[in-house]
This record gives sequence, structure tokens and C-alpha cells, in this order.
Amino acid sequence: MIEMGELREGIKREGLIPFYKKIFKLSNLDVVGIGTNLGCMYGIQPTYDKLIQLVLYEQLIEAKFKRNLELVSGAAALPCPSWNGARCLPGSTISALVRQPFWALLPWITSQSWGSIPELSLFEANIVELYKKSNVPDGTITDAAVGHTPDDPDVEEESQSFKAIMDFGVLDVDAEHLVPEDPDIRFFGNSSDLTVYDLGDNPRGYKTGDVMRFELKYMAVAKLMYSRFVEKVLID
Repeated sequence: MIEMGELREGIKREGLIPFYKKIFKLSNLDVVGIGTNLGCMYGIQPTYDKLIQLVLYEQLIEAKFKRNLELVSGAAALPCPSWNGARCLPGSTISALVRQPFWALLPWITSQSWGSIPELSLFEANIVELYKKSNVPDGTITDAAVGHTPDDPDVEEESQSFKAIMDFGVLDVDAEHLVPEDPDIRFFGNSSDLTVYDLGDNPRGYKTGDVMRFELKYMAVAKLMYSRFVEKVLID
């Protein structure tokens, strides 16, 4: 891994040749390629110029040490403007190897935002309770809460609305990375194992046992795929 501006893992570019000079002397290692991380921590764009620079590093190493590097890994799914691998970059200068788990390709991520693509990632959750309840808590509030609630100071104290209790919580996925398919519902709060959505007057007639669907942003996919308590279904 080569550091190219993201300030995560990777050796410095000026240390590239000394590093590989030592690495190639280790007979127990098989060097198959080089890579870089872009877009994960600071969101540095994997621009065409940066990826071409990565390819030049590969060519430099091959020329210097008379070795063949089979793989050049450039920033997972982030640089790909389409799902056709041959069109990740103009021409065929770089082969984008995604060495992360397959879920890295599920949500569509652009260099401007953490977007989602519903055709490739979907989360289904069940309504385990549905009642019309107050929109404000009743009692002395402490800082002992493990979950989150939206900051909504304009809620009327006596107002009520239907609250759907969902069978997932913070331990499963962060609601901020979920996009409800139903645009009329809104996040109301969550805890370790349950999440609450405000249905307003429930115009769609949701009831206990119904399934709600959510499009996924990147971090939602990452957390859900690591959870052994969430069923995963791959659809051709």
C-alpha cells in the first residue's frame, strides 16, 4: 500500500524503492502487486491523475527490479463511474482490483457523497409494535441513553403520532445510514436493539408484522454484512 494523500495506511512515496529493495530479498514473500487507499478517511478523490501515478509506481518497480507485478489496486469501488469494470478508467491502463469483501461494491459511492443504489442493496426490517404515542418523553431525562434521537425542538408537547418499533438497533446498523423507501416516515429514535420511526397519522395503514424497506449507504452495508445476526440474501 502506498500513501497518496488519504493519510491512512501506506508507505511514503519517497520510500517506495528502498522498501521494495528490502521486500524482494525476503524469499518467503510473494509480491503480487501494489495498491493505495483513497476516499475512506478524508475522502480524497481517486482522480485519473492519482491512479495513473499509481500505475507509474508499478512500472517503476517493475523496471527497477525486473519483477512483474500482476495487480494494481486503486481505491475499491470509488473510482468507478459505471459497473462495467472495463470502463473504470479510459483505456485499460489500470486494473481495479477490489480485495475487500464483496459488499464494498454494493452501495454506489460517488466522490461527492455517500449515496446508495436500491437495485444493489436493500435492508428489510419488521414492525414489532405500532401504537399512537406522544411525541415528547415524560420524565426526568438523563445522559444514560445508549441510542440517539433527532434534535426537533418544534414538536408540540401534546402532539401524538403513530410510532413503529423496528426489530433492529444500533448494534445492527446506524439509522443515519439508512434511507427509508417510504419518504413519509422519519427516524424518531433508537437504542441498542430497537429503532423507532414516526409514521405520522399512518396514512399507508402500516400494522404490526409489516416489513419496511431501506436503501443502504456504504456504512450501513458494511455493518450489516459483518453482523452474524442479520440474514443476507444474494439475488441474481
